[in-house]
Amino acid sequence: MKVTIVEYAMILNKIGAKMVNISNRLKLGNNEELQNLQDLKTYYTNLETALCEYKQHQKELSSIVPPNFIVNEHNALVEAFDNFVKATQMLINSVNLNNLSVDKEEFQKGLMLQKSAELSVKTATDTIVEKVTNQ
Repeated sequence: MKVTIVEYAMILNKIGAKMVNISNRLKLGNNEELQNLQDLKTYYTNLETALCEYKQHQKELSSIVPPNFIVNEHNALVEAFDNFVKATQMLINSVNLNNLSVDKEEFQKGLMLQKSAELSVKTATDTIVEKVTNQ
């Protein structure tokens, strides 16, 4: 779907707000808090929910045809969202509900990829804002 710059900005704002909401619900990086089976199950369920939501936002973002002058930045943003999906899947894979454990190495890899994706989103978004402002 081809959009105007105003429509594009509104879509990014909406998706960005949803991403912040997802991240705030997850409390990633606090696997020390997972001290019992219920904590682990809740965390796992939250990750699965986040993965579904990230995929939905990734799909929505991928379907947009941005204004020509920000195509490269948009593509970088889509790639960053891809990495959010991959990172969340890694975090899910790190949780083993059968033996109530977390693979700390896999968990840390997922967190690192997520931090990288966050930085990529910020960089792409900042560049888009700068280009739009100077347009």
